[in-house]
Parts: sequence; C-alpha cells; structure tokens
Amino acid sequence: GCGLKEEDANLLNLALDSKRAEWKSKIKLLQLRNNNLGKVGMKNISPSIAASTHLITLDLSKNNLGVRGG
Repeated sequence: GCGLKEEDANLLNLALDSKRAEWKSKIKLLQLRNNNLGKVGMKNISPSIAASTHLITLDLSKNNLGVRGG
C-alpha cells in the first residue's frame, strides 16, 4: 500500500464528500488495502464513504482497523 496517514485520509474525505456543492465525487472503486489507515483515519473518511452514491467497491483490508473496524 501507499501508507496513507491521517492527513491523507482528510484529503480523501474531501474527494469522497458528495455534500459539497462545487464537487460531486464519481469514485466507483477505492482500493485502500495495506495503507496503515488506522482507526483515526478510518473514522475521518467513514461518513463520506457511507454517504457516497457512486462507490461500488471498497477494499480496506490490512489497515490496522481492529476487530470492529473502528
């Protein structure tokens, strides 16, 4: 993976945010496997992932999320 950090997760959150009037995300596939995203990073992007209307495939395996992912 590319080693996403908390700051990267914040930028990804902006890219996925479908509520922004000036930007509509059309991301369909998001491959974040093995990126050290961690619980804090996942917490930052999870609202936008949940609200995404275009996202079809999401791989978050091997991201040190813990059993509950959160």
